[in-house]
Amino acid sequence: MGWSVMNGDIEGDDEGEFTYVGGAGETVIDYAMGGNEARRRVNELEIENRVDSDHHPVVVWMEGTESRKRKKKRERGVGKGVWTEEGRQRFRRDLTWEGVGKAEVDKWKGYPYLNLTWHLALPYGICEWGWNLTNKSRITPDGTYKKKTADLDLAELKAQHLTHVIIRIPSSSFHKGLSIDVDLHRKSDRISSFQNKHILAYWGFGKLGTIVSNIGDIRYEVDLDSNTNSVLLEVINVQCHQQNHRHHATVELFEPWSNGISQVRHFAFENLVPKTVIVQTKNAANRGKGVGNMALKLKFTLDPKCKYTIEVFSGGFIETLSTAVRDRWPNVYGVMSGLLLLALAKQVDHEIGLIKSTITTVITLALCIGIGIGPEGFVSLALLQIFAVVICCAVIIFGSTVYNMAQRFLTRALKFSPIWSEWLIGGLIQLPLIAPTILLSMVPVTCGALSMFTFIGLQFLKLTRLYEDYLEELLLTSLRSNFIDRFRVNREKPSIEEQIQSDSHTDGKQIVFQLILFLTWCIAAIPAIPSVLTWAKNYRFSVKLSTEDPLLMACWIILVTCGSTGIKWIPPSTPDYYSQAIAIVIRILGWTALAVTGIGYPSQYQYLMPPLIAIAVALITIRSFIKISSWA
Repeated sequence: MGWSVMNGDIEGDDEGEFTYVGGAGETVIDYAMGGNEARRRVNELEIENRVDSDHHPVVVWMEGTESRKRKKKRERGVGKGVWTEEGRQRFRRDLTWEGVGKAEVDKWKGYPYLNLTWHLALPYGICEWGWNLTNKSRITPDGTYKKKTADLDLAELKAQHLTHVIIRIPSSSFHKGLSIDVDLHRKSDRISSFQNKHILAYWGFGKLGTIVSNIGDIRYEVDLDSNTNSVLLEVINVQCHQQNHRHHATVELFEPWSNGISQVRHFAFENLVPKTVIVQTKNAANRGKGVGNMALKLKFTLDPKCKYTIEVFSGGFIETLSTAVRDRWPNVYGVMSGLLLLALAKQVDHEIGLIKSTITTVITLALCIGIGIGPEGFVSLALLQIFAVVICCAVIIFGSTVYNMAQRFLTRALKFSPIWSEWLIGGLIQLPLIAPTILLSMVPVTCGALSMFTFIGLQFLKLTRLYEDYLEELLLTSLRSNFIDRFRVNREKPSIEEQIQSDSHTDGKQIVFQLILFLTWCIAAIPAIPSVLTWAKNYRFSVKLSTEDPLLMACWIILVTCGSTGIKWIPPSTPDYYSQAIAIVIRILGWTALAVTGIGYPSQYQYLMPPLIAIAVALITIRSFIKISSWA
C-alpha cells in the first residue's frame, strides 16, 4: 500500500505543499478520507467490483475538536468511536460532539461496501492490539513539494492478523486539498535487475535496461551490479493527463554498505535533462563489491498521473575512472610506499645483479597479483614516475627561484642581511647539526607534523643545491678535460678520462638516491597533513598541538633526525655485507607494506606506512655512519 497527501489546491495552487507516498504490497487495501476529493478517489478504486476475498475494510482516523467547559477553558480533544453495529447509535449521537456534522456521515452512506471505523475501537476493546507503522514511513526528497512514503508489505501485515491500516490526517490540513495515491502491485512485477553484460557497459558504452511505467504506477526498483560505479538516467518519454509543473519523478540510490540514501535525482516535467548518479562509497575489503556482494539499488518514485519511459546506462568513462581512483586511493598509497622501499633497497644493495633483480621483481609481481592489487601496482609505478619527472622539472626550472624566495623570507622575518640569510640557508642544508637542532626544537613547541613539512622544504633546497653543484662540477670537468689536459702526456689521458667518468657517475647516482629519498619523505608526510591543518586552524588559540598521534609524532622525529644528518649514497665496495643485510631488511619492509595494503580495509592500516618508512630510513642512516664497509 502507498498513500500521499497534497496540501494545497488540487487544481494547481502554487502555494500548496505536496506530500507523496507510494508503496508495495501483494494484496488490496482500500483507503478513504473526509472530503470530495477522497470520495472521488474511492470511486476510482471500484471496490464494489471486487470479490469478497479481495476486499479489506477501510479505516478513517480523523481529528476532531472537542469544546467543553472545564474550569472555564476550551480544551481540544480527540473523540473515540467505532463504526460497528454496536457502536453505530453512539457514534451518531456523539458525532456532533466530535465536531463533525451529521451531513458528513450521510455522505458516506452511498458506499455500503465501506466499513468506516471510528477510533472509538480502542476503549471498547474492538482492537486487541495495534502495530505502529510510523517507522515504515519516511520523508522522500523532492525538488518541489514535500513527500512522505510508506512501503507496506500486506502479506506481512496479514501474517500478524492485522485487519485495518489507519492513515491519520491532521485536522490542520483539512482546509487544504488532500490527495492519497495507492500503488497496488506485486513486488516481483516492479523489481528489475540490470547487470553489466559486457565490458563495454562497465566503461560506459552500453545500455543496462529500460523502465516503462503505466498510469497509476508509483514504485519501481532496479538492482544494479555490485561493480557499478555510476549510472546515467535518461527520460525518453513522459505522458501526463495535465502538463504542468506538479508532475515530478524522483530517483534514489541506495548503497547496501552505507546508511540511508546516497544520492537523489529529480525529473520535473519541464526539466528532463539526463542525470548521472555516482556511487559514493564502496567496501574496500571486497574490492568495491559491497558487503556480502550485495547489489546496488535504484528506487524510482514516479508520478501516478504520468507514464514514463526511462533508460538506464552505465556512467561515462570519466565517471568510471574517477570513482575507481577514488575508491582505490587507500590501496595506491600503500603500494606506492612499498615500491619506494623496494627502490631504496635497490639503491642500497650494490651487489644486486640480474638474477637478484629478477627474483625481487617476480616476488613483487606475484605478491601484487596474488592479493589483488595488480592494477594499483601499475598505477602506483606510473604515478611515481610522473612525480619524479615533476620534481626534476621543478628543481631545474624553479630551483633558483625557490632558493631566492627562501632567502628573502629569512631576510624579512629575521631582519638579517641577504648575506647572513644565504649563509643560514647554506648552513641548514650542509651542516649536519644545525638543521636537526632547529627542526627538533619545533616539535615540543608546535607539532611534529609541522617539523616534517619544514624538513621537506629544506630537502628540496638541498636537492636544488645538489643539482647546481653537479652542473658546476660537470662544467669544470669538461673544461679541464678539453683544455688543461692538452698539455699533458698522451698516456695520462685515459686515466684522467676514466676518473672524470667515475666522478660523474657517482654524482649521478647521488642525485638519483636523493631523489628517491625525497619521494619517500613526501609520501610518508601525507598522514601529517591533517595535523598541520589542525595546528594552523587552532594557532591563535594555542601554539602547541596537544592531540597529535604519538606514533606518528615519533615517526616524524625519526625521519627529521635521520634525514637532516645528511644521508648520502655510499659507493660500492666488495664485499659489502652491511649494505646487503640492510637491503634485505628494507625489501621485507616493502613487501610488508604491499601485503598490509592487500589484506582488506587498507585505510585502517595507512598509519603503518610512516613507521615502516622510518625504520628503513633509520637503517640507511646507520649504514652511512659505518666506516667499515667490509669484514676482514
